[in-house]
Amino acid sequence: MRKEIIFFVWILLILSFVSGARANEINVTDSCTQDMTPILEKKINAYRIRISRDQDHVCQQVEILKENRVLFQEEGFDHHYSYFHLDPKNHGTQFVVKRFTGGAHCCTSLLIFDLGGEFKKISEVDGRNFEPEIVDLDHDGVPEVRVTDDFLAYAFSSFGYSATADVILKYGNGRYSIAPEFMAKPAPNPKTLKIKITRWQKLLRQKKTPDWPPPELIQDFTDLIYSGHKKVALNALELAWPADIEGKSAFLKSYQESLADSRYYSEFEKTVSLNR
Repeated sequence: MRKEIIFFVWILLILSFVSGARANEINVTDSCTQDMTPILEKKINAYRIRISRDQDHVCQQVEILKENRVLFQEEGFDHHYSYFHLDPKNHGTQFVVKRFTGGAHCCTSLLIFDLGGEFKKISEVDGRNFEPEIVDLDHDGVPEVRVTDDFLAYAFSSFGYSATADVILKYGNGRYSIAPEFMAKPAPNPKTLKIKITRWQKLLRQKKTPDWPPPELIQDFTDLIYSGHKKVALNALELAWPADIEGKSAFLKSYQESLADSRYYSEFEKTVSLNR
């Protein structure tokens, strides 16, 4: 009996060893850093930015080095990296790495670094289903970042009809943050608002479709909210929604939950309130 127990223990140890060896082999095989070949390299001051890929072209890596010391490294399967230097004449030493993680329409992010005397990662702007855009809106030589907030993606409709909001981020105090001066707008005049309410009533009385409430209404509603007029939007919806059409409470509940999950709205709402 003792011999059988010893034999059984040995079998378990061998199986454990084989399993561990296989796990290590998988880790090595699946590692993105094996046999990486540089495909792009750029030198800025004392820094080198290098993008590499593996032999099978399924994995990419980005590195930022200074004096051969790696300051930043990121890699991933199906990742695609590119980079560009913000105008050094007007915007100092900021450098942008764009990351696309593959998929039908997701996801693109901007990694923004300061390659001045002291290396610093300033911000990571997650565009999710839309590519962030760098644009100098006020022509002061310091670009802003325009990003689409897709907090309603698939919430009430297919992706193509989902309402979105434009968000503007500006650079200041060493970081990118919400820029309400580019987003907040004057409240619509009563005549314009009345026309909008009438239009919403008509849309709500139309036959329900899989994309419901009507995408046009949700986009108008969202535009009002992201221009700093949430109360106006809620009052307008209250006036527009016919009493005999069900679904208002459910829609508002779901919409508010999605809005609470937005990456940007909470900060926008606070900054708008502070600036009024």
